[in-house]
Amino acid sequence: MISFKRIFKNLFFIPFFIFIGCDLFNSSKVPASEIKSASSWSLNDEHPSYSDCEDLDKEENFDCFGSIVSESIIEYISGEIIDVNVEIDEEIKLVINVDKEGFFSLLSIDASDFVKNNIEGIEEIIENAIYNIPQALPAVKVNVEEYVNAKFELPIRIISQESS
Repeated sequence: MISFKRIFKNLFFIPFFIFIGCDLFNSSKVPASEIKSASSWSLNDEHPSYSDCEDLDKEENFDCFGSIVSESIIEYISGEIIDVNVEIDEEIKLVINVDKEGFFSLLSIDASDFVKNNIEGIEEIIENAIYNIPQALPAVKVNVEEYVNAKFELPIRIISQESS
């Protein structure tokens, strides 16, 4: 036969542990300003890079990254046959994303209607050029030691002469 004391003892300890354990589920509220501050880009964070650029100081590393990206785009576009019948000297801006795995994607192209109307397929050519950029080392948010997406603008000057 089970004694009354034993049942009481077991029933007493079970709720006691439940009330003690509930403290583990208390969450503290973090102010939105603190979250925004912690997630904003800081000088300590690491932008996307390439292994060839890793041993350089921060500014040289960024220039090296930019050179590799630019050279890749130029190389791809140089291999394309682009027929332009008007003279063009304009700058377009590309908004590019480097994801957490270091892959590039085109977010947007800011180009005048003149450029879009006179260079057939310019958006597709640029999009393909961006997708052909070699995989990079992703950006790192240092305070949380996590890979993060990085977005940047890349201006490109388009110059063409009227074909005769």
